[in-house]
Amino acid sequence: MLLNRTLFILSIALLLAGMAHAATITQHSVEIEVDTAGFGNVTEKFVFLFESEQELENFRVQARKIGADLDAWRAFDGNITNYIGEIKAGSIGYEETEGDRQVKLEYTTQEPLFLVNETARQIEYHLDSRSFELFRQGSIYIIPGNTKIIFFLPPSATIDIESLKPGLANLEAINQAKSEKRIFWVGHLSVSGDLEMNFTTEKQIVPSFSVSQLLQDLIESGEASFLAAIALILLGMVYFKRKSIQRKIENYLVENSSLEHKKETEEIEIEE
Repeated sequence: MLLNRTLFILSIALLLAGMAHAATITQHSVEIEVDTAGFGNVTEKFVFLFESEQELENFRVQARKIGADLDAWRAFDGNITNYIGEIKAGSIGYEETEGDRQVKLEYTTQEPLFLVNETARQIEYHLDSRSFELFRQGSIYIIPGNTKIIFFLPPSATIDIESLKPGLANLEAINQAKSEKRIFWVGHLSVSGDLEMNFTTEKQIVPSFSVSQLLQDLIESGEASFLAAIALILLGMVYFKRKSIQRKIENYLVENSSLEHKKETEEIEIEE
């Protein structure tokens, strides 16, 4: 089975060797949706440009043969691969949408893209550069000119703008990061050392219950007068029905007293 798969991939590579220069990747977009555990849901799109309709049709035929085989796509073009971490689960295929002819790769990452540290009141996230090794050349990270990386952070994230490396290009990008929790790294960019991105989210703290605090809050909010009125109404009802209540209490005491007396009498008679 493994031999057949290897032969299939080699045959695809040979068949497409003549097309290698005709089908050119012009754009590469990487969209990373970061969850609260620091993992990434990644969508990578490789947009192709064709010199003629015949080249496009040939590509369509070969794309149908390759189907959803990531290794076969890698054999076709070494640039088509997962650029972010390792794949836990994913899918790949060729599609034509809104004029773009592209190979789309979707996957979830095997390991977290962000290192997570919890404190008493918040959760801290720190980007792990090791997940971006394919962009590293020696000690420098390079995002090519045709590549765009977009991070979608949790809605509750507070981004440390000063920590970003590479930094954001302009004030508009900074405002977009703060309001929409999106960060764009658009090539060509080069960074010496590690890539850096830090953000935090606040923990949901369950407030402790305090009777004194509740009373104080009611007084400050003006609800105390409403509760006082209800209390007066209840007291009034008790006052007007005091005779009925008193009579029921007396009857209860008499009945229970009679029962106790009867029980004691029966016990004495048994002893005799």
